[in-house]
Formats: sequence, structure tokens, C-alpha cells
Amino acid sequence: MTIARICIALAVILAPCSFSRQAASQAQQSKIGSADRLFQIGKFAEAGELYAQMAARDPKDYAAILGLGRVALLSNRLHDAQKWLEQAVALQPNDADAKVMLAEAFYRRDDFQKAAASLNGVEATSNKLIISQYPTLNVAKLESFKGQTPYQVQGAGEETRLKFLKIDPLPLVSVRVNGGDEVTFFIDTGGSEIALDTEFARELGVRQFGRCKARFPAANTLRFSMGGSNPSRSATGQYGICPL
Repeated sequence: MTIARICIALAVILAPCSFSRQAASQAQQSKIGSADRLFQIGKFAEAGELYAQMAARDPKDYAAILGLGRVALLSNRLHDAQKWLEQAVALQPNDADAKVMLAEAFYRRDDFQKAAASLNGVEATSNKLIISQYPTLNVAKLESFKGQTPYQVQGAGEETRLKFLKIDPLPLVSVRVNGGDEVTFFIDTGGSEIALDTEFARELGVRQFGRCKARFPAANTLRFSMGGSNPSRSATGQYGICPL
């Protein structure tokens, strides 16, 4: 009888503990759902606050850590994005989304080697996140910059002035590349890379690393080639290398 009473008492004590853990887990899942919904409707700051609360409560909460990394990346807070996404990869090394977003953070910081390394194990040509949001993450292109710093401009002088040919709807300038004929470039602050006409890119000897497709605000989904310039010299004597 004594043993039976002990067992019953133990069961009574353990049941509330189990229920408490289950309730806490359900509350955490509810918060994740709320944060995800806020994120999906574009309320990133509010979503980030909920993710931060959950991460503070449980530093190993993968969904919260990943959410913080995603919000930081979309806010272009690249240092924070790298910190959270590295934690996410450490928690779940086989999850492709965290690796892809970490690669994008490195890419935006012009650290192409780390961006390429972050994509190790990710099938970039079929990954849905790369195709839909980060099509410029081409491993071969990133690796081609080994030992070189993209967008680093060298040459005499600290300043160059170009006259705008026109400014509506976008600023147009006339330039020469590697001493060639004058060509017209337009400046678009929303562009993530330099875009060249395919035939002109061939004339310049641009290295190509395959094709991808992306949707542009002013157009339908378009296919384009990925490439990287050889060191190119402008009419001002400045030169550098960049992804195309």
C-alpha cells in the first residue's frame, strides 16, 4: 500500500510538470506563428521584437534565431544578420535557408569567398530561396573573385565627374571601357550589380557563369547571364573588377 501511495503521489507531482512544459511549448509556438504572420505582412520591426523575446527565453530556438537573421538581412543590418544566421547554421547545419541568407549577407559585404563557402551543401541551381529572392548567388561567379576585392576602384585621383546626358527617367552617362568607343550607361540605384547588353559583354570578354531568371519591378520575369569582369579601365584611368 505504501509503494502504491508513493507511485500515485509521484504521478500527481509529475503530471502538472508535464502539463506546464507542454503549455510553455504551445505558447512558444503561438508566438512563432504571430511573429511569422507579422513578418509576412511586412511588419518587420514588430516581428523582430517577438523573435527577440523568444530568443532571449530560449537561445536555441531555431525559428526565432532564423527570424532575427531574416529581419536583419532585409533591413540591411548585415553585421546583425551575419551573427544571427551563423547561430542558425550552428543549430541546424543541414537547413538550406539559413545558409543561403548567410551567403547573401556575405555577398552584400563584398566577401565573395565566404559567400561561396556558406553555400556548401546547397544545390544553388534548384534552391527555391535562391531562385525567388537571391538569384545573384552563383557559386562559380563568387569563387572566380578569389584573392580579389570586388568593386575596389584604383587609379589616379579621388574624384571623377561625369555629365548626365539626361536624367529622366534615369540618369544617362557616356563612358568608354578599356579604351573602346563611347557607350551609354544608365544609373539605377536599385540595381544589385552592373548589367550589360549581352553582345557588349561578349565584346569586352566578360567571363560567364551560367544563366538565371529573376522578376524585375518594371518587367516580367527575365532570364539573364551571370558574369564577372576582368580588370577594366575607364576613360578616367580608374579600373577595377565587379560582378555582372
